[in-house]
Amino acid sequence: MGRGRRSESGQVAVLTALGLVAILGAAALTVDVGHSYAVRDHMQSVAAAAAMAGAQSLPSSSAAEQMAEHYLALNQATGSASVSQDEVTAKVTGEVPFYFAEVLGFSGATINVSATATKTPVGEASGVRPFGVTADGFVEDQDYTLKSGSGCGGNFGALALGGNGASNYENNIVQGYPSELTVGEEVETEPGKIVGPTDAGVEQLIEQDPEATWETVQAGSPRLVVVPIITTPGNGKSTVTIEGFGLFFLESVSDGDVTGRFLNYVSRPGQSAPSGSQDFGYDQVTLVSESY
Repeated sequence: MGRGRRSESGQVAVLTALGLVAILGAAALTVDVGHSYAVRDHMQSVAAAAAMAGAQSLPSSSAAEQMAEHYLALNQATGSASVSQDEVTAKVTGEVPFYFAEVLGFSGATINVSATATKTPVGEASGVRPFGVTADGFVEDQDYTLKSGSGCGGNFGALALGGNGASNYENNIVQGYPSELTVGEEVETEPGKIVGPTDAGVEQLIEQDPEATWETVQAGSPRLVVVPIITTPGNGKSTVTIEGFGLFFLESVSDGDVTGRFLNYVSRPGQSAPSGSQDFGYDQVTLVSESY
C-alpha cells in the first residue's frame, strides 16, 4: 500500500509539473506574444509617420531622407530611411524580450517593419474660390494675379462655379464653392470685370484676419485660398479644364484686381490627380505600402 501511494504521488507530481509548463506556455502566448504585437504595431506607426514626414520634402531626395531619419530619432526608433523613384521608405527594427516564454527556451524576438510614402498632386478640392489662374508653374513667396481688373477677350479670371450671376460669384469668394472639383473637370468662366462683387468678397476675407502676413499666417485663415489652375480661356464665356489646384495667401484687392502670394502646401490625403498631372504645389502625402 505504501509503495502504491508513493507511486501515485510521483505521478501527480509529474502531472502537476506538466500542467505548470502548459500554463506557463499559455501565459507566454497570451502575454509575450500579445506584447510583441503591441510593440510591432507601435513600430509600424512610427515607420509610417516617418515615411510620410519625409515625403513632404519631396522631390528633394536628400531633404526627404533627412526628415524621415529626424522623425525616427525623435521617436527614439532604431532604423533608417531611403528614397527611390519619388518614394520615401522608413525601416524600423527592434528587440522584444520575452518573460514567460523563457521557460520554453525563447528569450525574445526581432521585429522589422517598414513603410513607404509618396507625395502627389491633390486631385480634388472643395471650398475653392472662383478664380481661374493660368500658369505653367509657381514660385514660393511670389505674388500672382488671381483675378485681373483688365482681361482679355472678355475674361478677367473669374469662374462661374455652380451657376452664373454676381451674387453666386461673390458668395463663392466668401464661403468657397461647397462642391468638390476635380482635376480634368470642365468649368465655365464668368466674363466681365465684376469689380464690385470681387472687391467686396475679397475685402471681407482679408478683414477676418487683417494682421496676417505671408510669413505669419496660420492654417485655417480665411486669407488662405485654394484656386483652380485652368487652361487658357477663349473669348467671352468659355469652357476651361481644371489642370490642378494652388494655394495662395490673399495680399490685396483693388478695382477687381486680386493679388495672392503662392505657398507650397501639403493637404490631408484624398483623391490624387491623374497620373502625369502637373504638380502646382498643392499636394498630399499618402502611404504606398506597409510591411511587417
